[in-house]
Amino acid sequence: MNTDGALNMIRNWRRDYEGTMYVGAGTVLDDETMARAAIDAGAQFLISPNVDESVIRYGGHGTTQHAA
Repeated sequence: MNTDGALNMIRNWRRDYEGTMYVGAGTVLDDETMARAAIDAGAQFLISPNVDESVIRYGGHGTTQHAA
């Protein structure tokens, strides 16, 4: 999520590669903006550089996986 245009990349990759690969978001630092935006864009998993329980809980409400 620290790359310019990350959300558009997630959307485009989900559209272009649906069913052939998993698309996720990295460097997810918080639940309110980054995790929500990534999931809304279509991220199927989240990667965080730290253990933030709010991100883990937020990502766990749907089908999104999370690793820290």
